[in-house]
Amino acid sequence: MKKILLSLLGVCTALSLLAQEFEYEYEGQKIRYVVVDETAKTCRTLEGMELDCLEPPYASAGNYVEGALILPSVVVNPQSGEEYTLVSIGENGFIGCRGLTSVMIPESVESIGYDAFSYCTSLELVSLPSTLKTVKDGAFSTTPLLSAVTIPESLTVISDGLFAGSGLTSIFIPATVSEIGENAFWQCNHLTEINVSEANPVYASVDGVLYNKDVTSLLSCPGGKSSLVVPDGVETIVSYALGGNSGITSVALSSSVKTIEEFAFERATGLTSLSFGSAEIESIADYTFFGCTSLASINFPSSLTTIGNNVFDGCTSLASVNFPSSLTTIGNYVFSGCTSLTSVNFPTSLTSIGNNVFDGCTSLVNIDLGEVQTIGKSCFNNCTALKEITIPASVQSIATPIFEGCQSLKAINVEEESEMYASLDGVLFNKDITALLEFPRGRNDLSIPASVVEIGPGAVSGVTLPASPALSENIKAVGAGAFKNCTGFDTLTIPRYIESMGENAFDCPDVTSVYYNMPEAKSLPVNPFGDIMPAQSTLYPPKAVAKYLRSYSPWNKFKKILSYEFEDGVEDVAADFDSSLPYMILDIAGRFIATEINALPAGVFIVRQGDTARKIIVK
Repeated sequence: MKKILLSLLGVCTALSLLAQEFEYEYEGQKIRYVVVDETAKTCRTLEGMELDCLEPPYASAGNYVEGALILPSVVVNPQSGEEYTLVSIGENGFIGCRGLTSVMIPESVESIGYDAFSYCTSLELVSLPSTLKTVKDGAFSTTPLLSAVTIPESLTVISDGLFAGSGLTSIFIPATVSEIGENAFWQCNHLTEINVSEANPVYASVDGVLYNKDVTSLLSCPGGKSSLVVPDGVETIVSYALGGNSGITSVALSSSVKTIEEFAFERATGLTSLSFGSAEIESIADYTFFGCTSLASINFPSSLTTIGNNVFDGCTSLASVNFPSSLTTIGNYVFSGCTSLTSVNFPTSLTSIGNNVFDGCTSLVNIDLGEVQTIGKSCFNNCTALKEITIPASVQSIATPIFEGCQSLKAINVEEESEMYASLDGVLFNKDITALLEFPRGRNDLSIPASVVEIGPGAVSGVTLPASPALSENIKAVGAGAFKNCTGFDTLTIPRYIESMGENAFDCPDVTSVYYNMPEAKSLPVNPFGDIMPAQSTLYPPKAVAKYLRSYSPWNKFKKILSYEFEDGVEDVAADFDSSLPYMILDIAGRFIATEINALPAGVFIVRQGDTARKIIVK
């Protein structure tokens, strides 16, 4: 009986909730509403629904309308006849109503929800009531035809991104506004002036630019301005102050400026000139000039010591940079994607450059590293025009690989005085030539010295080799991605005494045969072959270990496992091989190499005499 009562109660509750939503027609527009407070008899417009999509708008409207929308202050539920006062516009309520041209919001409304009228691309006119207290983030964003809005004195906060991407040409901030959020006017590229009531205790306007009251912080420069001279006394340019401005072409800083916050000029796509003047700025924050695609050159102030992450990322017109002698640190991705940058000269004061600093600088041909001590990972990746580079003796740490995708690079040189690194025939090694750290991607003549016991992570990745890499029996470790995406060969021989192989170490798309020379079966903690290569390849292990490999990862991922059996090999060919009988020499894949055994390099080979084949190891 108790269960039946609970079920009936649930049904009644559900019906009650459904009854809270109703449709009411006014001035030719049918709008759906939801009761907010039954006792107070208040309601709001129906909220929209967020969408999982890649294209805007990212929600569907609670109500889809076109033309002029006039909302009444009092609406009637046609089912009950009850009257309700409209107090709120639901979030995403009218998002994406591309045919909506005007909105009249009644004097009863106190709040407008998130993105309520966002992406209403035909919206030209909005009338806000004097009762309005709250407007949430992005409520009128991406409304390119909305040229004017009067902010009522009842409103105290202009929220984040409220008018971002709108068509505003001017805006007046009343005395009552005490807070303006980030990106409130982002990409308002027709906005020429932001005016502020003189009675406002928090904000001020100088020449149509928004500042704090005492004009020490520049808060927002209208996107329709073409130039800006920052007045004396301004100490800080805050985040997004000029972000998204396509109209601004030149900015001159006053000597009083000490701080430029992150994203301050982000995507100011028209900016061509920036003068630091005599400003004593010590640090440039992350993403400050990110995506400033028209900025062609920059001269830093002599006081600068630190450049943050991604500062000039995507500045595709930047062709020259002059660093001051005070600079000590450059962050990650600072010049990534600066496709016009041709030459870089670091001052001797610079000690550290971060990860991916010049990644994708496809025109970079000349680099002077000064006396830098630390070079971050992937620092010069995809610098496709770079042909040669010299690592100074001052370098103590290189987070290799740093030259992946540098398809023109022929030589990585190292100053002889270096205590950490060495170059042998233009290839980068550690000082004692026991670790191959980086092979130039513009070459294919890979030759690994017998002293090498380790191939570093990504050391040879992406190189087209004319033959299978000759990995000597001395090699004990091959790092992650060491030969990843190497092409041009179909056979791979795993060194007999190898102890570790990193993830994707041998992920080579052309390989179809892999020879397993280790004397015992081993399960590996990571997959050194990727997913595609094993699925198309045959693994050739010794007969003694083949049956075990079929249950070990990643060996069990291979398309086939075919065992082979040779006589024990010899280490000294001259002593153990009868060269008086006719023979021929094959590589481990069975391909003919030579008929002269004394000229063989170090490696594993097959010597065939008549019907007999034996494996030999040349050291």
